Amino acid sequence: MGYIRVGPNGELPLPQDLRDQLGVKPGDRVELVLRSDRSIVVRPRPHTLEDLIGCGGTFERAVTQEEMDEAIRQQAVERFNRSRNTEP
Repeated sequence: MGYIRVGPNGELPLPQDLRDQLGVKPGDRVELVLRSDRSIVVRPRPHTLEDLIGCGGTFERAVTQEEMDEAIRQQAVERFNRSRNTEP
């Protein structure tokens, strides 16, 4: 991985390849866990329901239950495919 430089306000910049592997984007939160051997584990914070508010945008018209189910299914498939493509 290499070394990183601690920023003036204590920031720890994550290298791009590590962000890609973790699926972390700007603004995401991560958990840092200090282990007994003084190493640090970085865990991406799972998304909460609050994170999802407003992410669907707005609709021009009312949608049917079937249309919503299909949109959810398509997103689940895309998310699954992305997760398989980012695995080492």
